[in-house]
Amino acid sequence: MTNNQVVIRKAVSELPPRFRPVFPYINFNQVQSIVYDTMLGTNKPVVVSAPTGSGKTGVFELAIIKVIIDAEHRRITDVSAPKVVYLAPTKALCTERKLDWERKFKQYNIQCIELTSDSSLAINFKELNKTCILLATPEKWDSITRTWVGQRQFIQSLRLLLVDEVHLVNDGFRGATLEAVISRMKTIRSLTWPSEPDNLRFVAVSATIWNVQDIADWFSSPSSIAEVHKVDPNQRPVKLRTIVLGYTANTNVNEFSFDNLLNHKLADLIKEHSNGKPTLIFCATRKSSMQAANTLVKEGKFDLSFASEKRKLYLSVSEQVKDKNLQETTRFGIAFHHAGLSLSDRRIIETGFLDGSIMVLSCTSTLAMGVNLPAHLVIIKNTSYYDEGKFKPYSESSLIQMIGRAGRPQFDTEATAVIMTKSFCRDEIEKMLTGNLVVDSQLHKYLTEHLVSEIVLGTITSDAVARKWIDSTYLHVRLKKNPENYGLKKNCPAVLKEAAVANWCSKSIELLAKHKLIERTPENKLVATDTGRAMARHYLSFQTMVCLTNLSYQETELELLTKICSCNEVVGDIQIRNEDKPSLVVLVNPKKQEDSLKYPMNEKVQTKEKKALVLIQATFGNLTISENNLYQESIRIVRNASRIANCLRDIAHLDENISYNTLTTILTLAQSFAAKLWSDSIYVSKQLENIGPILSHSLAQNGLKTFESLRRANPRNIEIFCHRCPPFGSNVQQTCFGLPIYDMQIHFRCIPNQTDRVQLMVEIVLVNGQDLRSNRSLPPEHKFSLIVGSKNDDRVLLRRRVSDYGLLIRPDMTICLGADFDRISMPEEGTEIEARLISEGYVGLDVKKVATYTQPEDDSLPFL
Repeated sequence: MTNNQVVIRKAVSELPPRFRPVFPYINFNQVQSIVYDTMLGTNKPVVVSAPTGSGKTGVFELAIIKVIIDAEHRRITDVSAPKVVYLAPTKALCTERKLDWERKFKQYNIQCIELTSDSSLAINFKELNKTCILLATPEKWDSITRTWVGQRQFIQSLRLLLVDEVHLVNDGFRGATLEAVISRMKTIRSLTWPSEPDNLRFVAVSATIWNVQDIADWFSSPSSIAEVHKVDPNQRPVKLRTIVLGYTANTNVNEFSFDNLLNHKLADLIKEHSNGKPTLIFCATRKSSMQAANTLVKEGKFDLSFASEKRKLYLSVSEQVKDKNLQETTRFGIAFHHAGLSLSDRRIIETGFLDGSIMVLSCTSTLAMGVNLPAHLVIIKNTSYYDEGKFKPYSESSLIQMIGRAGRPQFDTEATAVIMTKSFCRDEIEKMLTGNLVVDSQLHKYLTEHLVSEIVLGTITSDAVARKWIDSTYLHVRLKKNPENYGLKKNCPAVLKEAAVANWCSKSIELLAKHKLIERTPENKLVATDTGRAMARHYLSFQTMVCLTNLSYQETELELLTKICSCNEVVGDIQIRNEDKPSLVVLVNPKKQEDSLKYPMNEKVQTKEKKALVLIQATFGNLTISENNLYQESIRIVRNASRIANCLRDIAHLDENISYNTLTTILTLAQSFAAKLWSDSIYVSKQLENIGPILSHSLAQNGLKTFESLRRANPRNIEIFCHRCPPFGSNVQQTCFGLPIYDMQIHFRCIPNQTDRVQLMVEIVLVNGQDLRSNRSLPPEHKFSLIVGSKNDDRVLLRRRVSDYGLLIRPDMTICLGADFDRISMPEEGTEIEARLISEGYVGLDVKKVATYTQPEDDSLPFL
């Protein structure tokens, strides 16, 4: 239904008294009043389409209150306490909601748990024994739900799915992921509550879109039809005036020059339209956002920032930020914001813009999807953004999202959005903004990745079930309405649409089988292989898995690292920026030998792959990345690349034909990604709490290069080397004493009554196990790999993965692992046998033993 009529606003006092503090106002607004009865009186799925700033967060909060009320009316045990899942497109939005809802719902004993790529929490479903709100990006929730087979009790406790910005299902790969996870939740709902689908409620909000009914059809089940509430843009709480300005660019002016030309138009636009109120400027690149701020300061036309009563506030912000450029611009109430800034600077800028300490903020377009920073005036400087080495036009949904930041309901009754573009683009942009956004599915473009995850979960077991699974997706809804978007003719018959879906499924399944990610059983059922499960577990693309499965497994460490750096998970978001080049040159051509990369590069860094390779090596080598943009980018690159390295480790463990040297190379490389250090690094202390690159370098320079040397050191010396006060040194030592110390012995023996067989035995001991039971620095699930190989033929004799927990539960802290061999298959006498314990998460804990093989005699037990 479309709500254009005047709505009688509900009073917050209509709520039970104890829930009223959640809403800090007297009356609900129009959107909240429209959905009030449905949200609190039923458990129907609901889809709300309304302009930005319409109070859609309050819709979610009403749904959460309904969950609390329902739980009180049922007999709830700890294990069945209801869970709420909130999905938002960015980590920043998840963090913002978490902080807000922690404050609002704490009194109801509700825990808020953020699950994003930045959060270190590995979800333990069994420990979630009380009502909680799980906040995640679609990608993180996809990753989590791919591995929850056997978690039936937790699944049954899911009561509410909240989807923020659901219109982003239209957005490429991320849209396909959002669609896949919602479809998975639909499958869970139908399997868990076949006759009571309202037990898992879906509530979604979006910007104003034309086909919101399609979203509602997707959310519906045969016995529970979703309610639709579409609010006309004219009913926006803050009236919005949109102005599109076209600028003429000479034919010889490139995109960067045109973007810079627009900087000099900003001051006049702000003076004309801001009314002395906060202004938000969206820019094409990080550099563009900085240039916009600098231009406003240097031209001196923007005299609002010089208001005397504001000067103290501006100077206060300037004294807090660390970035030197920001220190200068914030003196005039002007700032910039992008992902290359430190987290602390970004938080200061966001807070300053909200409290009026910053009046003009230039930022990249990603901010529109992140933190809620409304402004009186929004300027979109250029309708193109820089991506993958070229400028691309903003999508309709991106423009709507940015424009939606205009207007602060608590301060404004009207707001303005100004769009700056090229003259020949003006008419097209105006047409785009007058029509409503049509949201289509993107799932068909990424079907292969999502099919394998469903096969891993067991929700797809055959070609026919795969075809039926499509029926649960938004793709199924939109294919019927808009076949042209999927390569079919407008009025094609239903049979052709069905054939297209069947063809998509069969092609994807054939590809997965060809690369041994899935296989067919004798009963013709589809099951995932171990490699396919690794793909789903580590959340990798099909193309990346093809790359990994096509390795020869004779590659060197550098060749493996180079291959990882070529994968889209690593290079997809990397940009080659001119401002990065000086810092990259310093890393590639350092003045000191000790600052050299492990694998030197004798060429310019001109590709994304080379840039990733340099930054990963710099991170592992504990080198200083002075430019903050690059440092932030290196964190993201290492995090994404580590997923590939971990998947490669899992695949290597399964390969029966892999050589000993290659296996150890892969395991130590995965360890390096986990620890962010080379496996033979002298900077092991960097892994300890409160010790970063600078302090670990100082400790290494003073001879403290291993955990053992730190355990033996004088705590006061540690403090002197680190310029810290007591008890810093004692705390560092205490952490080191809590790290596991391993030892092992290798021996061969004859097997009784089998003279032609030999048994290899490895005894692993946790030397300080008794101490670790009371003081443990690592989690008990910390794992390590045992690898035994013969040096002359590079053959793996034994491989196992063991956890510290497996040792700690044994009275003697010892575990024996072994394998049986035919005597004739054993290495020649005198061959060196090497055994290695390799930690999967930390550098500096490994153990290596080398021995000479001697044929065991009957009744003998020779230790080597």
